[in-house]
Amino acid sequence: MTATLVAAPVLHLTPQALPILPREAYDNLPGWNASLLKLALSRTPAHAWAAYRDPNRPPQLNKPTFLVGSALHAMLLEPEDWPNQFITIPADAPKRPTEKQLQDGAESKPGTKIREAYEDAHRRQRWWLEFDARAASATVLSQGEYDLALALSQAVQSHPGLAPFFGSQFRHLNELTLTWFDPVTGHRCKVRIDALRFNGSELRVLDLKSAADAGPDPFGKSAAGFGYVLQGSFYTDAVDQCRDAICELLGLFTGALDGIPIVFEFVAIEKEVPAPQFIGRYFLTDDQLLIGRQLYRKALQMVAAAQVLDYWPGYDTAPQPLQLPAWWVRQMEAA
Repeated sequence: MTATLVAAPVLHLTPQALPILPREAYDNLPGWNASLLKLALSRTPAHAWAAYRDPNRPPQLNKPTFLVGSALHAMLLEPEDWPNQFITIPADAPKRPTEKQLQDGAESKPGTKIREAYEDAHRRQRWWLEFDARAASATVLSQGEYDLALALSQAVQSHPGLAPFFGSQFRHLNELTLTWFDPVTGHRCKVRIDALRFNGSELRVLDLKSAADAGPDPFGKSAAGFGYVLQGSFYTDAVDQCRDAICELLGLFTGALDGIPIVFEFVAIEKEVPAPQFIGRYFLTDDQLLIGRQLYRKALQMVAAAQVLDYWPGYDTAPQPLQLPAWWVRQMEAA
């Protein structure tokens, strides 16, 4: 897929809610996001700088393991555009012609077998030229990846509790960009929310996750390991900071959302059997939100200090004791 540079919108000092902003434009926005904060906290600020701030960093490409999840997001959240973003080689695609096939028979008489083979090679060539032109601005999935993403999307759209959240009338609230200044550090922050919904009594943030196992215990372990709690708290506080901007987006008067509770929900779609009954829905409790808030606050302080000092620390340069996992130490002691 060819990367296209998209200019970021003009930002203001007040919090903003920016609908239908292309991913490239979001990436070009200034500000700390949850991915950078998670990386700084789980590894080092130097890792965060190398991945998100180094001007010479290579372009980020979709990892193969994330392709299905990315396609799923596009199918659910960008229903009018996803066919242009993700394509697959159809099962009945013609075989690519060789250079020899494209040349042999050029001077032969019409109606002969060699001429027919020559014309067939050029028909196949025209098909592949058209496909390659589409592929230049899209991500090419294998047939299995494409079918899985489509099945996962259909599972969500047929889920009785989730289907109403993904109608086309909510397009402007999908992949919603929020940007604000953190009231503690004073630094600009940004998020890109999968889906925001308001039902009159609560603001619900939906975060889509494709999962190997969407059961409560396995997904809880994934949430702990991948920093989902930090992300959820950061997103929840983003909505809180941007209430007035969201009011404007929803056509409500300023202050209409003050005091409205915010619910953060993970929608975990199991990849092994794409079906509504294998979708887990999990919300963050107040205690979990508090933990996530403490985590992202610590990360914000780390990256804010790194930026002010223009020094992004990595690993300790001095030798240090080897740290072995506790489970291994217990096993060796028992042995």
